[in-house]
Formats: sequence, C-alpha cells, structure tokens
Amino acid sequence: MSDDDRMDALAITTVCLRVALAVDLRHGYIPLDDDSWVVRNEEARQREANMPECDCSNCEPDEAEALWLSQSALTIENFDSALEMDADELLELADSLPEPPPDLVKDTRHVAIPCGSEDPILVCPLMISLVKRWTDSFAGLWRTHYPSPSHLTPDDFFGQELAWVLAKNVDILAHPEDIAIVLVTECIPGQFQCLFDAFEEWKAASPADALITKAGERRLAASRGPPKPILSVEGARMSKLRAEAHKIATKEARLDERRKAAQLKANAKVAAAAKKAQDKLEADLRRLALKEQGQIERQRLRDEAKQARQAVMAAKRESTAASAAAKREAAASKRTAVPPAPRPLCKRAKRGADSHHTERPMTTGPRLPPTGSATCDLRLVCVAESAERSKWSASHAIHHIATFPFRHTMGIKFEIRSVRRRMSVPCPYISKSFVGSQRIWPCQGQSVRSLHPAPARRPLQMNRGRPSCGGKCWAGELTAPAVGWPRAHLVWQKDSIPTVFRSAADMASRKAARLTTSLVHFA
Repeated sequence: MSDDDRMDALAITTVCLRVALAVDLRHGYIPLDDDSWVVRNEEARQREANMPECDCSNCEPDEAEALWLSQSALTIENFDSALEMDADELLELADSLPEPPPDLVKDTRHVAIPCGSEDPILVCPLMISLVKRWTDSFAGLWRTHYPSPSHLTPDDFFGQELAWVLAKNVDILAHPEDIAIVLVTECIPGQFQCLFDAFEEWKAASPADALITKAGERRLAASRGPPKPILSVEGARMSKLRAEAHKIATKEARLDERRKAAQLKANAKVAAAAKKAQDKLEADLRRLALKEQGQIERQRLRDEAKQARQAVMAAKRESTAASAAAKREAAASKRTAVPPAPRPLCKRAKRGADSHHTERPMTTGPRLPPTGSATCDLRLVCVAESAERSKWSASHAIHHIATFPFRHTMGIKFEIRSVRRRMSVPCPYISKSFVGSQRIWPCQGQSVRSLHPAPARRPLQMNRGRPSCGGKCWAGELTAPAVGWPRAHLVWQKDSIPTVFRSAADMASRKAARLTTSLVHFA
C-alpha cells in the first residue's frame, strides 16, 4: 500500500487509529473493517499489555470536533494541556477568545421572481385587470412616440409575459426605478413612469393591499436562510448524524404523543361508556324503586279503601239493625197504645152519612169520609198516599171510585197538590171538556196538548190512545207536569165509567205523589 493509499484509508477508516497503525506496521496496510481478524488480535494484544484508552478522533469524535473548533485558541503554551482536555473544556477554551468580527452584510437586494405557466395569480381577477391596465398604458405611450404604422408593435417590447412577471413582483414596486429589477431598462423614454402611474391608479381603484402582502410573503419563503456555521468534514458528518438522530427522536416523540393521545382517547371512551352504563344502571334502579314505591302506595290506598268500605258496611248494618229494632219497638208500642178518639164529622160528611146507598164502596183500604145522597151533589173524596208512606196507591183509590155505583152523568176533577215526579193517569176519550170559560172540542185520533189557559200554571197534556170500552170510548193519558196546580173538569158517559176506571186502576203508576180525587154527580 502506497502512502497516498494509506492517507486515503486513514481518512475513511472507522478503526481505532492506534490499532490501524499497529496493523500497518505488522501487515503493511490500513484496515477498514472493525471485524477483521487482524483488528481483533491487535485489540486483544493491547488489552493484555494494559495499554491506556485510545484518545484518537475515531475513539473520541466529540473531543476531536471540539479540538478542531478551538484550534483558533491553541498556542504553543496550551497545546499540550489542550490535548488533555475533554470536549466541554475545549469548548470553553474556544469561548474564551475575543468576539469574532461581524459577518459580512447580507445582500438585501431584491431579485425578480419569474411567473410560471401554472402560477395561481394567472386566474386572479385583480391581477388580470392590472396586466390589462399596464399593456393598455404602454400601448398608448407607444402610439405617442410612434404614431406612424410599423412592422413592430407594443407587444414586441412589453408583451403579456413581461407584464405577468412584473405583476408577480408587485411587492417591490415602491418607486418607478424599482421596475428596472424586472425590465432592466426602458424600451422607450418614460416607460417606467408610465407603468408606475398605471400601477398607482390600480392600487387606488381596487383593494390591492392583500395581494401585495401575499406577494411579499411568497418572496420571504423563497429566500435562503442564514448561513450554516463553519464545520470540519468530520464535524459536518457528525452534525448530519446528530440532525438525523434529532429528527428520528422528534418523530418518535411525535409518535409517542399520538399513541398517548390515542390511549387517552380510548381511556376516555371506555370511561364514558362505563359512566353511561353506570348512569343507566342507576336510572333503572331508581325506576324500579319508584315502581315498587308506587305499587306499595297503590296497595296501601286499596287497603285503606277496603277498610273504609268495610267500615261503611258495618255502619250500614248497625243502622239497619237499629232501624229494625226501632220499627219493632214502634209496632209493639202501637199495639199496646190506646187508639185515638174519632175525628168529628163535618156538615157535608154528616149529610152524606144520612143518605142511603144501594151499593157501598170497598171497606178495605184507608178510611174515607162519608158521601152525599144520590139525588143531590154526591162527592166522594179519596186521599191516596205515596207507595213509600202507605199501602194504598193512586190505582187503589181510582179502583175504589170506579166500583162505586153511579146513576147520573158525572165529572171527575183531578187536583195535584204535591207532585214530586211526572205522573200519568189513563182516562177515556173526552166528549166535552171545559177549562174555565173556554170550550175545547177535541178531534178523534189527535191530541189535545193544552187544557189550561192560565199563564201562571203549567198545562195538562192529553195524548191519543186506543179504544178500551167496546168502541164507545177511547183510552188515553192525562199527564200532569211536575209543578203547579193544574185543574181540569172531564165529562164521560155513565155506562163507560166502571170499565174505564177499572182499566185505569190497572195502568196507573204505583209511585205517584199525593193525589186528591173528587167525584161529583150532576143532576
């Protein structure tokens, strides 16, 4: 291996330089592989000889880079001590030097940015209007300088392409001379001033501030950053490795953050699901508790209602027993009591008692006052109590009257004094009917609805019926209203009275209120 080969091998080898030089002395070449058998044998020999740790640039790259960076601070006096320093001490030695001179002033001159065929400003309406304004202004300036026809046109000197490049760099147009950054020079005198005046008119006529600001941001993004610090070849390689390691670490940290965020999200989701399940369970428990409480409350109400019904039934039974006992006591006292003295008869009753009848009425039922003779006015008064208060009803009274022997034409007057409900009394067909001084001639098959003309009294109602006396008489209903004291005088033939009243006795209501019936004989 030649000396040039040895220098190249020492520049690229990763083997310890002390081991590499020892191998070169024994075998005549610089090894490049750390796993070769000659390198392993030499490392074993140096360990057996108890040689100190190597301090070469391959074994201590950080100290070597620090030594390279601090070489401006090395002198003859501190060189030996600098070789004994570590990386931190060497960097402190480099920092102990005076401040270096400032860097060169960065070139801040603007550079024209070209406009590509797919640039987004090509479809911007404001930029299209600016380009048109520039081309029209330059065309007007061209015709001012060259009014005669020519084979050259304004587009040959300032066409659409130059106009769009100038529009791409609107952020640097502060003075007319700034147009030279893009166009370099004027084609005709006054071109820059003409284009700048058109640009100022466009800014005044349209909202162009946002577009100019955006163009400046694009220029800053396209410019280069600050220069990198000066490094050695090995330092640059190490810096690159550190940058890659930092990039990998940053990527892993970002992945770790994403994994942690995903884990936190999953944990939050699990916690939310658990909370939802717990809330549902608690809601179900509350619902069941409310249901049980409602059932208990309803059962309690049913029990209370049952007890109340039982108490009411017991009270009713006690009341019934007390009432029965009172009735029994009243019946017993009535049987043992002395009967009251008979009521004295009135004059009319006495005159009726003196007359003699061929046939006497029924002796059963309530006691009736005596009647008059057959030759004079005969009046039979029957007072029938309601079915709840007496064993006799209106039908018994009417039947008692109907079985009485009559020899003359008679009239019956119904007088209802205390009516508690609607009452119907069947009667035959009317031949003559008088209500006060009004005469009514009813027609067969029709109903007479009003028999009482008095406005303060409610009328009786006469409804049609069917024959019940062999065709001679008609049976109908005489209906009394629930209030008032209506009166009506009804006249029948004497032969039909017993049959009609027997029929009326069977058809009368057994729940009628108090009814007073007067039977009058007319001569």
